[in-house]
Amino acid sequence: MPKVKSSLQEKVNSWLSLIDKDNIFAVLESGLFCKACAKIAPTRIQLYKELLPDTPFPPEPILTRWGTWIKAAIFLADNFDKIKSVVIQFEDSASRAIEKAKKSLLSNDIKRHLIYIKTHFKIMPDSIKQLEAIGMCLSDSMYIIENLRASLKCTPGEVGQLASRKLELLLTKNPGFKHMTQINNILSANDKVENIGVDVDMNCSIFKYNPITSCDVERSFSRLKNTLTEKRASLIPEHLEQLLVCSANAPYF
Repeated sequence: MPKVKSSLQEKVNSWLSLIDKDNIFAVLESGLFCKACAKIAPTRIQLYKELLPDTPFPPEPILTRWGTWIKAAIFLADNFDKIKSVVIQFEDSASRAIEKAKKSLLSNDIKRHLIYIKTHFKIMPDSIKQLEAIGMCLSDSMYIIENLRASLKCTPGEVGQLASRKLELLLTKNPGFKHMTQINNILSANDKVENIGVDVDMNCSIFKYNPITSCDVERSFSRLKNTLTEKRASLIPEHLEQLLVCSANAPYF
């Protein structure tokens, strides 16, 4: 996951408390909706399938993947009435989590909060997903970043302004981002090119497909781990070479 965006996702997740005066989003942070509907009892799974046969189970946020928190909120915004109709039928005595979920779903404020998140922060997990693509041009990557910056600057409210300032702070502290911005201006024939601190020569063309995230590095680690697994104790150099060739030409998933 892109480092710049993951830090921003983490910060926005903490900012949810600023618009969550009644601790409504504690439901999201504990994965309550997922557990109440599908994770605790098979009877709840069956009830969910009977009442919502065409609706997938609510996504469960992953602690280390901050984009999943906003995706969970967006899912609830899109399927609020459906999820509410299921949770309301659960017995309060079965779990304190269910009692808390019902209380939150009956609050009029939760719809307002979910609509705000969906309207102004949906672009964040979408941008992360786009930046994880393989073989993306530097110009496309920079366009995604600039589009996100412009979107957050236009986000109303205290949370939106905090998100915008946080992103600007992260980009300012990243010296490589300014360097890549100037190189992208050169490759895009943009006249607004500042001194980037290095000699501008024809070698700038090698940055056309330069990634601005560490996703490819993380993918290579997983492939290396799979190649050097303990199960390959009798691996010989010839077979290792063949495995590396197959791994290098295999598509990423």
